[in-house]
Formats: sequence, C-alpha cells, structure tokens
Amino acid sequence: MDKKLFFITGRGRSGTWLLKSVLDAHDDLCVAPEALFIMHLSQKYQHVKTWDKQKLEAFYNDLALEERIIRWWKLDLQVLKKTILSQHPNVTFAHLCKLVYWQYSREQEKSENVYLGDKNPGYTLFLPKLLKTFPEAKFIHMVRDPRDNVRSFKQASFDLNDTAALAERWNYYNKQALKFAKKYPKKCLIIRFEDLLGQSEDTLRKICSFLKVPYTLELLNFYKNPKNVFEWNKKVAEPLDIKAAYKWKTKMEQAELDKVNYICKDLINYFGYELPPLSSSKNKLMLSTALPQIKGRTADFLEEFIFSLPTEVRMKILNFYRKRTKTLNT
Repeated sequence: MDKKLFFITGRGRSGTWLLKSVLDAHDDLCVAPEALFIMHLSQKYQHVKTWDKQKLEAFYNDLALEERIIRWWKLDLQVLKKTILSQHPNVTFAHLCKLVYWQYSREQEKSENVYLGDKNPGYTLFLPKLLKTFPEAKFIHMVRDPRDNVRSFKQASFDLNDTAALAERWNYYNKQALKFAKKYPKKCLIIRFEDLLGQSEDTLRKICSFLKVPYTLELLNFYKNPKNVFEWNKKVAEPLDIKAAYKWKTKMEQAELDKVNYICKDLINYFGYELPPLSSSKNKLMLSTALPQIKGRTADFLEEFIFSLPTEVRMKILNFYRKRTKTLNT
C-alpha cells in the first residue's frame, strides 16, 4: 500500500470541517476527522529504522492514547492492532501512519484507489515537518476573513476569548501557511472560505485539479450525508451558502473591528478582503492590543511546545483540555 495523502489545514473556525465534509463526498477521496496522532508520535518514532514487535506494539499503544481515534474515527482497534503488528521490520513511520488512514477509508467503504485526507487546523504549525515525513503529500490551506474568524471563536467554548489575542493567532497561523506555500507552491493550495461558499463549483474544480481527481457534482450534495456533526460544527450539514460569510459587517462592534483590522491589515490586503478605515488612532490601538497580542503569541508557542513533551504527558493535557472545552464529543 502506497497511498497518496493530503492535509486540510487552516486556523480553526476557518471552514476546514466544511471542506472535509465536501471532499469526503467524492468517491476517490476519504478525509478523516482531526486527530493529532502524527505529531503525537513523530518525536518518539520518526527516526526508528528497525521495528520489532515490541516497538510496533508501543506505537499502537501510544496511538490509542489519542481519544479522537476512538470517539471520532470509531476504528476497529483490534483490526488496526493486528495490521500494525504484522508489519515488516523495515516499515517506516510514515507508512505506519498511513495504515491508520487506510483502515479508516476501508471502514468508510471507500474505493481501493482512494486518496487519503486529513483535516487538522493544528497541523498548520507543523507544515515543514509533515512534508518531510510525507514528501508526496499535498496541502490545502483554508483562509477565512479574520473578522468572521474572531467572531466565531468568541462564540465557541475553546481558545482565547479576547479579540486582539484571537486576531494575533489568525495572523500567525496564516503567516506560517503563506510562508510554506511560497516555498512549496506546487505542494500547497490556498483557498478562501468565502470563495468555497460563493464560487463553489469553480473553487471545487480548482481543488480537484490540484489533487488530480475528476470533479463531480456529488461534492455539492455533501450535506445530504454528513459525518462527524457536533453542536459546534453543525453548519457542515447545510448546503454551501455565501450568506454565511462576512457577518462581521453587521454583527461586530466598531471597537473590536478596529482591533482586528489593525493587527491583521497586511494579510487582509494580501488575501483580498475589504479593509475599512480605522475609527481609532493607531497609537491608541497599539496600546490597547499590545498585551493581548502577547497572550496570542504565547498560546501559539504553547501549541508548538506541547509536542516536545513526553507522549503520555501531552495526551493527558490535551484530553483534559478537550473534555473541559467539550471538544471531545462522542
């Protein structure tokens, strides 16, 4: 088995679940719900050259610590364990990871020629590492207007509840992706959330061309058979509709709008979004956003740092956070 792999990335609340749902409607694509197991296991197993039964079993046991594999993927763990333990001593870390996606695709009754996908906002911070592990992989990065992105996060039960801090985080995620896309233009396609909603067919044709799969009208009917629908992402069970975009124009206070526009102005312009003039002075905004921006940068640093911790410690921290924020739904 030497399956192709692609990743859907983007700052959270940018339409990555939506794009996952759309592309998963394609017979030749199978996009798994997010689970951070590649980065969880990378530090410990990336450089293993020879896999005996003990190492393969340890790999499986650490993989099973990722509760989303159990709750969201709902894999037959006994079959997965048997598959992993049957691998040749010269198997690679990348191949073992692909086995997990491959089993998910088979349990979803996808075709033998399926192109395996992974939707994971958190992987935006690790794009070079992922490409090093999977040199053949492709990446689709979702961008959403930062005003709507911040609004969406402030309505959620997770992440920071500070406009300027959230704007800083949007900035950092998209700067990382843009840097990667400029370095590897044939590997990374950047898609705007608003274009997926408002220019759906053209955007999906572009994605299909990038992945080298035929375009099919079934992509637009994705909502008729939705998967992994929770309270906080229930929009994935509705048709694509441009009315879901640009709500900041009528639902965002001017003071909050100024903060986002001030912090994200360069990328707002780069991605072609509307940038209204500031109603507050730049000096006032600089003072009012300084500490929240530090808070946002600290959160970004911690998201990257956590993957340097021992696997068991990291998973305990993440599972505690997910349960506390109710993002580990069954």
